[in-house]
Amino acid sequence: MESVFHISNCDVENQVKFATCTFLGNALTWWKSHMMTVTQDVAYDMDWKALNKMMTVKYCTRGEIKKLEIELWNLKVKGTDVASYTLRFQELALICGRMFHKESDEVEKYVGGLPDMIRGNVMSYQPKTMEKGIEFANDQIDQKVLTIAERQAEQKRKLEFNAGNNQGHQQQNKRQNTGRAYTAGPGEKREYTRSLPLCTKCNYHHKGPCAPRCNKCKKIGHLARDCRSSGPNGNNNNRGNSGTTQNAGTCYECGVQGHFKRDCPKLKNKNRGNQGGNGNAPAKVYVVGNAGTNPDSNVITGTFLLNDRYASMLFDTGADRSFVSTTFSSLIDITPITLDHYYDVELADRKIIGINTIIRGCTLNFLDHPFNINLMPVELGSFDVIVGMDWLAKYHAIIDCAEKIVHIPWGNETLIFHGDESSRGNGTCLNIISCTKTHKYLLKGHHVFLAHVTTKEIEDKSGEKRLEDVPIV
Repeated sequence: MESVFHISNCDVENQVKFATCTFLGNALTWWKSHMMTVTQDVAYDMDWKALNKMMTVKYCTRGEIKKLEIELWNLKVKGTDVASYTLRFQELALICGRMFHKESDEVEKYVGGLPDMIRGNVMSYQPKTMEKGIEFANDQIDQKVLTIAERQAEQKRKLEFNAGNNQGHQQQNKRQNTGRAYTAGPGEKREYTRSLPLCTKCNYHHKGPCAPRCNKCKKIGHLARDCRSSGPNGNNNNRGNSGTTQNAGTCYECGVQGHFKRDCPKLKNKNRGNQGGNGNAPAKVYVVGNAGTNPDSNVITGTFLLNDRYASMLFDTGADRSFVSTTFSSLIDITPITLDHYYDVELADRKIIGINTIIRGCTLNFLDHPFNINLMPVELGSFDVIVGMDWLAKYHAIIDCAEKIVHIPWGNETLIFHGDESSRGNGTCLNIISCTKTHKYLLKGHHVFLAHVTTKEIEDKSGEKRLEDVPIV
Protein backbone atom coordinates (compact mmCIF):
# COMPACT_ATOMS: atom_id res chain seq x y z
CA MET A 1 0.00 0.00 0.00
CA GLU A 2 2.80 2.41 0.75
CA SER A 3 4.32 1.59 -2.65
CA VAL A 4 1.01 2.51 -4.28
CA PHE A 5 0.98 5.82 -2.38
CA HIS A 6 4.45 6.55 -3.70
CA ILE A 7 3.72 5.65 -7.34
CA SER A 8 0.38 7.47 -7.53
CA ASN A 9 1.66 10.56 -5.70
CA CYS A 10 -1.27 10.24 -3.30
CA ASP A 11 -1.66 13.24 -0.99
CA VAL A 12 -1.12 12.64 2.71
CA GLU A 13 -4.64 13.76 3.63
CA ASN A 14 -6.16 11.26 1.15
CA GLN A 15 -4.07 8.19 2.06
CA VAL A 16 -6.54 6.88 4.67
CA LYS A 17 -9.51 7.28 2.27
CA PHE A 18 -7.63 5.44 -0.50
CA ALA A 19 -6.45 2.60 1.75
CA THR A 20 -9.83 1.96 3.40
CA CYS A 21 -11.53 1.74 -0.01
CA THR A 22 -9.52 -1.42 -0.68
CA PHE A 23 -10.77 -3.24 2.46
CA LEU A 24 -12.79 -6.42 1.90
CA GLY A 25 -14.70 -8.87 4.11
CA ASN A 26 -14.02 -8.63 7.83
CA ALA A 27 -11.70 -5.68 7.40
CA LEU A 28 -14.43 -3.63 5.65
CA THR A 29 -16.95 -4.53 8.38
CA TRP A 30 -14.45 -3.53 11.06
CA TRP A 31 -13.77 -0.14 9.39
CA LYS A 32 -17.49 0.70 8.98
CA SER A 33 -18.10 -0.08 12.66
CA HIS A 34 -15.22 2.23 13.58
CA MET A 35 -16.64 5.07 11.46
CA MET A 36 -20.08 4.68 13.12
CA THR A 37 -18.38 4.95 16.51
CA VAL A 38 -16.19 8.02 15.90
CA THR A 39 -18.08 9.56 12.88
CA GLN A 40 -16.78 9.58 9.30
CA ASP A 41 -14.99 12.95 9.53
CA VAL A 42 -12.97 11.90 12.56
CA ALA A 43 -12.15 8.53 10.98
CA TYR A 44 -10.84 10.11 7.75
CA ASP A 45 -9.02 12.84 9.65
CA MET A 46 -6.42 10.39 11.06
CA ASP A 47 -3.11 9.88 9.24
CA TRP A 48 -1.75 6.72 7.62
CA LYS A 49 0.55 5.81 10.54
CA ALA A 50 -2.39 5.80 12.97
CA LEU A 51 -4.44 3.58 10.66
CA ASN A 52 -1.44 1.26 10.20
CA LYS A 53 -1.08 0.91 13.97
CA MET A 54 -4.83 0.20 14.39
CA MET A 55 -4.70 -2.55 11.74
CA THR A 56 -1.61 -4.07 13.33
CA VAL A 57 -3.29 -4.23 16.75
CA LYS A 58 -6.44 -5.71 15.20
CA TYR A 59 -5.01 -8.30 12.83
CA CYS A 60 -1.36 -8.81 13.82
CA THR A 61 -1.79 -9.98 17.40
CA ARG A 62 1.13 -11.35 19.40
CA GLY A 63 -0.31 -14.87 19.18
CA GLU A 64 -0.46 -14.73 15.38
CA ILE A 65 3.09 -13.40 15.16
CA LYS A 66 4.23 -16.22 17.48
CA LYS A 67 2.73 -18.79 15.10
CA LEU A 68 4.60 -17.27 12.18
CA GLU A 69 7.84 -17.24 14.18
CA ILE A 70 7.42 -20.95 14.93
CA GLU A 71 6.77 -21.63 11.24
CA LEU A 72 9.91 -19.70 10.32
CA TRP A 73 12.00 -21.53 12.88
CA ASN A 74 10.91 -24.97 11.55
CA LEU A 75 10.91 -24.00 7.86
CA LYS A 76 12.94 -26.34 5.63
CA VAL A 77 13.21 -27.15 1.95
CA LYS A 78 10.78 -29.82 0.75
CA GLY A 79 12.63 -32.06 -1.68
CA THR A 80 14.60 -29.82 -4.05
CA ASP A 81 12.13 -26.89 -4.24
CA VAL A 82 14.52 -24.19 -3.02
CA ALA A 83 12.58 -21.42 -4.81
CA SER A 84 9.38 -21.96 -2.77
CA TYR A 85 11.44 -22.17 0.42
CA THR A 86 13.21 -18.89 -0.36
CA LEU A 87 9.93 -17.07 -1.09
CA ARG A 88 8.24 -18.21 2.11
CA PHE A 89 11.37 -17.50 4.18
CA GLN A 90 11.52 -13.90 2.96
CA GLU A 91 7.79 -13.35 3.65
CA LEU A 92 8.09 -14.62 7.22
CA ALA A 93 11.35 -12.76 7.82
CA LEU A 94 9.63 -9.43 6.98
CA ILE A 95 6.88 -10.05 9.54
CA CYS A 96 9.08 -11.68 12.21
CA GLY A 97 11.88 -9.13 12.06
CA ARG A 98 12.54 -9.27 15.78
CA MET A 99 13.95 -12.81 15.41
CA PHE A 100 17.05 -11.53 13.58
CA HIS A 101 19.04 -8.72 15.14
CA LYS A 102 21.66 -8.86 12.37
CA GLU A 103 21.57 -9.95 8.75
CA SER A 104 24.15 -12.63 9.54
CA ASP A 105 21.61 -14.28 11.86
CA GLU A 106 19.06 -14.33 9.04
CA VAL A 107 21.59 -15.82 6.62
CA GLU A 108 22.53 -18.53 9.13
CA LYS A 109 18.88 -19.52 9.61
CA TYR A 110 18.30 -19.57 5.85
CA VAL A 111 21.28 -21.86 5.21
CA GLY A 112 20.18 -24.17 8.06
CA GLY A 113 16.91 -24.92 6.23
CA LEU A 114 18.58 -25.99 2.98
CA PRO A 115 18.71 -29.72 2.03
CA ASP A 116 21.70 -31.83 3.10
CA MET A 117 22.96 -32.21 -0.47
CA ILE A 118 23.87 -28.50 -0.75
CA ARG A 119 23.95 -27.20 2.84
CA GLY A 120 27.61 -28.03 3.35
CA ASN A 121 28.67 -26.29 0.14
CA VAL A 122 26.68 -23.14 0.97
CA MET A 123 28.10 -23.03 4.51
CA SER A 124 31.65 -23.34 3.17
CA TYR A 125 30.92 -20.47 0.78
CA GLN A 126 30.15 -18.28 3.87
CA PRO A 127 27.73 -15.78 2.29
CA LYS A 128 27.68 -12.40 4.02
CA THR A 129 24.27 -11.24 2.74
CA MET A 130 20.92 -12.87 2.02
CA GLU A 131 21.27 -12.00 -1.67
CA LYS A 132 24.58 -13.90 -1.98
CA GLY A 133 23.24 -16.85 0.01
CA ILE A 134 20.09 -17.19 -2.11
CA GLU A 135 22.04 -16.89 -5.36
CA PHE A 136 24.62 -19.53 -4.38
CA ALA A 137 21.95 -21.90 -3.04
CA ASN A 138 20.03 -21.74 -6.33
CA ASP A 139 23.19 -22.48 -8.32
CA GLN A 140 24.03 -25.47 -6.12
CA ILE A 141 20.55 -27.02 -6.28
CA ASP A 142 20.47 -26.61 -10.09
CA GLN A 143 23.74 -28.53 -10.39
CA LYS A 144 22.54 -31.28 -8.04
CA VAL A 145 19.23 -31.67 -9.89
CA LEU A 146 21.05 -31.88 -13.21
CA THR A 147 23.46 -34.52 -11.85
CA ILE A 148 20.59 -36.59 -10.43
CA ALA A 149 18.71 -36.44 -13.74
CA GLU A 150 21.78 -37.59 -15.67
CA ARG A 151 22.39 -40.43 -13.25
CA GLN A 152 18.78 -41.60 -13.45
CA ALA A 153 18.90 -41.50 -17.25
CA GLU A 154 22.10 -43.57 -17.25
CA GLN A 155 20.58 -46.14 -14.87
CA LYS A 156 17.48 -46.34 -17.06
CA ARG A 157 19.62 -47.03 -20.15
CA LYS A 158 21.50 -49.78 -18.29
CA LEU A 159 18.27 -51.41 -17.11
CA GLU A 160 16.82 -51.36 -20.61
CA PHE A 161 20.04 -52.81 -22.01
CA ASN A 162 20.18 -55.59 -19.39
CA ALA A 163 16.49 -56.36 -19.84
CA GLY A 164 17.01 -56.79 -23.58
CA ASN A 165 20.00 -59.08 -23.07
CA ASN A 166 18.19 -61.17 -20.45
CA GLN A 167 15.21 -61.59 -22.72
CA GLY A 168 17.47 -62.81 -25.54
CA HIS A 169 19.29 -65.22 -23.22
CA GLN A 170 16.01 -66.56 -21.84
CA GLN A 171 14.68 -67.25 -25.31
CA GLN A 172 17.97 -68.91 -26.33
CA ASN A 173 18.05 -71.02 -23.15
CA LYS A 174 14.44 -71.97 -23.67
CA ARG A 175 15.21 -73.25 -27.17
CA GLN A 176 18.29 -75.15 -25.94
CA ASN A 177 16.39 -76.75 -23.03
CA THR A 178 13.62 -77.81 -25.37
CA GLY A 179 16.16 -79.44 -27.67
CA ARG A 180 17.73 -81.32 -24.77
CA ALA A 181 14.36 -82.52 -23.59
CA TYR A 182 13.71 -84.15 -26.94
CA THR A 183 17.19 -85.62 -27.36
CA ALA A 184 17.89 -86.91 -23.82
CA GLY A 185 16.24 -90.16 -22.86
CA PRO A 186 14.78 -90.92 -19.41
CA GLY A 187 17.81 -92.91 -18.26
CA GLU A 188 20.56 -90.98 -20.00
CA LYS A 189 22.96 -88.53 -18.31
CA ARG A 190 22.96 -85.11 -19.96
CA GLU A 191 26.24 -83.84 -21.28
CA TYR A 192 28.15 -81.24 -19.18
CA THR A 193 28.32 -77.93 -21.10
CA ARG A 194 30.07 -75.59 -18.62
CA SER A 195 33.80 -74.80 -18.27
CA LEU A 196 34.74 -76.39 -14.92
CA PRO A 197 37.46 -79.11 -15.12
CA LEU A 198 36.63 -82.79 -14.66
CA CYS A 199 37.86 -84.25 -11.35
CA THR A 200 39.42 -87.71 -11.76
CA LYS A 201 38.74 -88.56 -8.11
CA CYS A 202 34.98 -88.04 -7.88
CA ASN A 203 34.24 -87.86 -11.65
CA TYR A 204 32.46 -84.49 -11.18
CA HIS A 205 33.29 -81.10 -12.69
CA HIS A 206 34.49 -78.66 -9.98
CA LYS A 207 37.42 -76.58 -8.74
CA GLY A 208 39.38 -77.13 -5.52
CA PRO A 209 39.04 -80.13 -3.18
CA CYS A 210 36.19 -82.60 -3.52
CA ALA A 211 33.07 -82.12 -1.42
CA PRO A 212 32.94 -84.45 1.63
CA ARG A 213 30.89 -87.62 1.24
CA CYS A 214 29.15 -89.31 4.17
CA ASN A 215 30.08 -92.98 4.59
CA LYS A 216 26.79 -93.64 6.38
CA CYS A 217 24.13 -92.24 4.03
CA LYS A 218 26.41 -91.89 0.95
CA LYS A 219 25.32 -88.28 0.44
CA ILE A 220 27.61 -85.37 -0.47
CA GLY A 221 27.98 -82.32 1.77
CA HIS A 222 28.75 -83.68 5.25
CA LEU A 223 30.79 -86.32 7.09
CA ALA A 224 29.58 -89.38 8.96
CA ARG A 225 30.12 -87.75 12.37
CA ASP A 226 27.66 -85.01 11.44
CA CYS A 227 25.15 -87.29 9.71
CA ARG A 228 21.62 -87.09 11.06
CA SER A 229 20.64 -90.36 9.41
CA SER A 230 20.54 -93.38 11.73
CA GLY A 231 21.58 -95.90 9.09
CA PRO A 232 22.61 -96.45 5.47
CA ASN A 233 19.00 -96.22 4.34
CA GLY A 234 18.26 -93.04 6.27
CA ASN A 235 15.65 -94.61 8.62
CA ASN A 236 15.51 -94.77 12.38
CA ASN A 237 15.47 -98.57 12.68
CA ASN A 238 18.60 -100.10 14.13
CA ARG A 239 20.22 -103.09 12.47
CA GLY A 240 18.30 -106.19 13.38
CA ASN A 241 16.17 -104.18 15.85
CA SER A 242 18.61 -105.26 18.51
CA GLY A 243 17.79 -102.30 20.73
CA THR A 244 21.36 -100.93 20.59
CA THR A 245 22.16 -97.35 19.62
CA GLN A 246 25.51 -97.77 17.94
CA ASN A 247 23.99 -96.79 14.54
CA ALA A 248 21.93 -93.95 15.94
CA GLY A 249 22.60 -90.35 14.95
CA THR A 250 24.60 -87.66 16.73
CA CYS A 251 22.85 -84.98 18.82
CA TYR A 252 23.53 -81.41 17.61
CA GLU A 253 22.91 -80.08 21.15
CA CYS A 254 25.32 -82.10 23.32
CA GLY A 255 27.39 -83.94 20.65
CA VAL A 256 26.65 -87.38 22.14
CA GLN A 257 25.74 -90.26 19.83
CA GLY A 258 22.63 -92.27 20.50
CA HIS A 259 19.87 -89.68 20.14
CA PHE A 260 18.83 -86.65 18.12
CA LYS A 261 18.50 -83.04 19.30
CA ARG A 262 14.73 -83.35 19.68
CA ASP A 263 15.29 -86.17 22.22
CA CYS A 264 18.25 -84.56 24.03
CA PRO A 265 17.90 -84.88 27.85
CA LYS A 266 19.56 -81.48 28.30
CA LEU A 267 16.78 -79.77 26.40
CA LYS A 268 14.16 -81.69 28.35
CA ASN A 269 15.72 -80.66 31.68
CA LYS A 270 15.89 -77.03 30.46
CA ASN A 271 12.21 -77.11 29.59
CA ARG A 272 11.34 -78.50 33.01
CA GLY A 273 13.48 -75.85 34.68
CA ASN A 274 11.83 -73.08 32.70
CA GLN A 275 8.22 -74.04 33.29
CA GLY A 276 7.96 -71.55 36.09
CA GLY A 277 9.85 -68.82 34.26
CA ASN A 278 9.38 -66.78 31.15
CA GLY A 279 11.11 -69.17 28.73
CA ASN A 280 14.07 -66.88 28.21
CA ALA A 281 16.75 -69.03 29.86
CA PRO A 282 20.21 -68.56 28.39
CA ALA A 283 21.43 -71.42 26.21
CA LYS A 284 24.74 -71.58 28.03
CA VAL A 285 25.05 -74.09 30.88
CA TYR A 286 26.90 -73.07 34.03
CA VAL A 287 28.82 -76.05 35.36
CA VAL A 288 29.47 -76.58 39.05
CA GLY A 289 32.20 -79.18 39.40
CA ASN A 290 32.69 -81.74 42.16
CA ALA A 291 36.18 -80.55 43.02
CA GLY A 292 36.65 -82.25 46.33
CA THR A 293 37.18 -85.68 44.75
CA ASN A 294 40.05 -84.72 42.45
CA PRO A 295 43.23 -83.38 44.11
CA ASP A 296 44.66 -82.37 40.71
CA SER A 297 41.64 -80.31 39.62
CA ASN A 298 41.79 -76.57 39.02
CA VAL A 299 40.09 -75.70 42.34
CA ILE A 300 41.13 -74.64 45.83
CA THR A 301 39.17 -75.15 49.05
CA GLY A 302 39.32 -73.33 52.34
CA THR A 303 37.34 -71.77 55.19
CA PHE A 304 36.76 -68.00 55.14
CA LEU A 305 34.34 -65.39 56.49
CA LEU A 306 31.18 -64.64 54.52
CA ASN A 307 29.03 -61.93 56.11
CA ASP A 308 30.83 -62.50 59.44
CA ARG A 309 30.17 -66.28 59.33
CA TYR A 310 32.73 -68.95 58.55
CA ALA A 311 31.92 -70.86 55.37
CA SER A 312 33.68 -73.69 53.59
CA MET A 313 34.52 -72.37 50.15
CA LEU A 314 35.54 -73.78 46.81
CA PHE A 315 37.42 -71.65 44.25
CA ASP A 316 36.45 -73.23 40.92
CA THR A 317 37.56 -71.85 37.53
CA GLY A 318 35.13 -74.25 35.88
CA ALA A 319 32.07 -72.49 37.34
CA ASP A 320 30.82 -69.46 35.44
CA ARG A 321 28.88 -68.14 38.44
CA SER A 322 29.30 -68.05 42.21
CA PHE A 323 26.89 -70.11 44.33
CA VAL A 324 25.88 -70.53 47.95
CA SER A 325 24.16 -73.52 49.48
CA THR A 326 20.51 -73.07 50.33
CA THR A 327 21.28 -74.07 53.91
CA PHE A 328 23.96 -71.41 54.39
CA SER A 329 21.95 -68.74 52.51
CA SER A 330 19.36 -68.79 55.31
CA LEU A 331 22.10 -67.44 57.62
CA ILE A 332 22.73 -64.41 55.38
CA ASP A 333 20.55 -61.46 56.32
CA ILE A 334 20.00 -60.34 52.71
CA THR A 335 16.74 -60.81 50.81
CA PRO A 336 17.26 -62.68 47.51
CA ILE A 337 16.27 -60.93 44.28
CA THR A 338 14.14 -62.66 41.65
CA LEU A 339 15.53 -62.39 38.12
CA ASP A 340 13.39 -62.06 34.99
CA HIS A 341 15.04 -65.15 33.44
CA TYR A 342 16.40 -68.52 34.51
CA TYR A 343 19.99 -69.78 34.59
CA ASP A 344 20.48 -73.45 33.79
CA VAL A 345 22.96 -74.91 36.27
CA GLU A 346 24.50 -78.34 35.77
CA LEU A 347 25.53 -79.97 39.03
CA ALA A 348 28.27 -82.54 39.54
CA ASP A 349 25.76 -85.43 39.14
CA ARG A 350 24.81 -84.10 35.65
CA LYS A 351 21.49 -82.88 36.98
CA ILE A 352 20.35 -79.58 35.41
CA ILE A 353 18.22 -77.20 37.44
CA GLY A 354 16.85 -73.73 36.72
CA ILE A 355 17.71 -70.83 39.08
CA ASN A 356 16.19 -67.36 38.92
CA THR A 357 17.21 -65.89 42.31
CA ILE A 358 20.41 -64.15 43.40
CA ILE A 359 21.70 -62.67 46.67
CA ARG A 360 23.51 -59.42 45.89
CA GLY A 361 25.93 -57.50 48.10
CA CYS A 362 27.46 -60.31 50.16
CA THR A 363 30.88 -59.65 51.72
CA LEU A 364 33.85 -62.00 51.66
CA ASN A 365 36.53 -61.24 54.26
CA PHE A 366 40.06 -62.27 53.29
CA LEU A 367 42.87 -61.16 55.60
CA ASP A 368 40.66 -58.33 56.91
CA HIS A 369 40.00 -57.11 53.35
CA PRO A 370 36.32 -57.00 52.28
CA PHE A 371 35.31 -58.21 48.82
CA ASN A 372 31.82 -57.89 47.33
CA ILE A 373 30.25 -61.01 45.81
CA ASN A 374 26.87 -61.98 44.34
CA LEU A 375 25.72 -65.54 45.07
CA MET A 376 23.00 -67.74 43.58
CA PRO A 377 21.36 -70.16 46.04
CA VAL A 378 21.65 -73.81 44.99
CA GLU A 379 21.68 -77.19 46.73
CA LEU A 380 25.32 -78.01 47.53
CA GLY A 381 26.49 -81.02 49.44
CA SER A 382 30.18 -80.61 50.27
CA PHE A 383 30.66 -76.82 50.41
CA ASP A 384 28.86 -73.74 51.63
CA VAL A 385 30.07 -71.43 48.85
CA ILE A 386 31.49 -71.95 45.34
CA VAL A 387 33.45 -68.94 44.07
CA GLY A 388 33.27 -68.96 40.26
CA MET A 389 34.79 -67.11 37.35
CA ASP A 390 32.51 -64.06 37.71
CA TRP A 391 34.20 -63.17 41.04
CA LEU A 392 37.70 -64.39 40.08
CA ALA A 393 37.69 -62.35 36.86
CA LYS A 394 36.30 -59.25 38.59
CA TYR A 395 39.18 -59.13 41.09
CA HIS A 396 41.84 -60.45 38.66
CA ALA A 397 42.54 -63.50 40.81
CA ILE A 398 45.31 -65.91 39.82
CA ILE A 399 45.07 -69.57 40.88
CA ASP A 400 48.18 -71.69 41.24
CA CYS A 401 46.69 -75.15 40.78
CA ALA A 402 49.91 -76.98 41.64
CA GLU A 403 50.51 -75.16 44.96
CA LYS A 404 46.79 -74.61 45.70
CA ILE A 405 47.33 -70.88 46.18
CA VAL A 406 45.14 -67.90 45.17
CA HIS A 407 46.76 -64.52 44.41
CA ILE A 408 44.51 -61.41 44.41
CA PRO A 409 45.88 -57.89 43.73
CA TRP A 410 44.89 -55.32 46.36
CA GLY A 411 46.26 -51.85 45.67
CA ASN A 412 50.05 -52.01 45.81
CA GLU A 413 50.09 -55.42 47.49
CA THR A 414 48.99 -58.95 46.64
CA LEU A 415 46.86 -61.08 48.96
CA ILE A 416 47.82 -64.76 49.05
CA PHE A 417 45.41 -67.47 50.26
CA HIS A 418 46.52 -71.06 50.86
CA GLY A 419 44.01 -73.81 50.24
CA ASP A 420 43.27 -76.69 52.58
CA GLU A 421 45.36 -79.06 50.44
CA SER A 422 48.27 -76.64 50.02
CA SER A 423 51.73 -77.87 50.92
CA ARG A 424 52.15 -74.65 52.90
CA GLY A 425 49.26 -75.46 55.19
CA ASN A 426 46.08 -73.57 55.77
CA GLY A 427 47.30 -70.94 58.17
CA THR A 428 45.62 -68.14 56.29
CA CYS A 429 42.22 -69.76 56.44
CA LEU A 430 41.80 -68.98 60.16
CA ASN A 431 42.99 -65.73 61.70
CA ILE A 432 44.23 -64.85 65.19
CA ILE A 433 41.94 -62.24 66.74
CA SER A 434 42.20 -60.29 69.96
CA CYS A 435 40.03 -60.61 73.05
CA THR A 436 38.31 -57.35 72.15
CA LYS A 437 37.22 -58.68 68.76
CA THR A 438 36.19 -61.96 70.35
CA HIS A 439 33.98 -60.14 72.83
CA LYS A 440 32.51 -58.06 69.98
CA TYR A 441 31.61 -61.19 68.00
CA LEU A 442 30.02 -62.74 71.10
CA LEU A 443 27.88 -59.65 71.64
CA LYS A 444 26.66 -59.96 68.03
CA GLY A 445 25.55 -63.53 68.68
CA HIS A 446 28.32 -65.30 66.74
CA HIS A 447 29.67 -68.63 67.86
CA VAL A 448 33.36 -68.58 68.75
CA PHE A 449 35.32 -71.82 69.11
CA LEU A 450 38.53 -71.53 71.14
CA ALA A 451 41.31 -73.92 70.22
CA HIS A 452 43.70 -72.67 72.92
CA VAL A 453 44.84 -69.43 74.54
CA THR A 454 48.29 -68.00 74.17
CA THR A 455 50.04 -65.17 76.05
CA LYS A 456 51.20 -62.14 74.09
CA GLU A 457 53.16 -59.05 75.19
CA ILE A 458 51.15 -55.86 74.41
CA GLU A 459 52.24 -52.23 74.75
CA ASP A 460 49.51 -49.82 75.96
CA LYS A 461 49.11 -46.07 75.21
CA SER A 462 51.38 -45.01 78.08
CA GLY A 463 54.23 -47.08 76.68
CA GLU A 464 54.12 -49.74 79.40
CA LYS A 465 54.24 -53.36 78.30
CA ARG A 466 51.93 -56.00 79.73
CA LEU A 467 50.94 -59.58 79.04
CA GLU A 468 47.49 -60.46 77.74
CA ASP A 469 45.86 -63.76 76.88
CA VAL A 470 44.92 -63.97 73.20
CA PRO A 471 42.65 -66.78 71.99
CA ILE A 472 43.35 -68.48 68.68
CA VAL A 473 39.93 -68.81 67.06
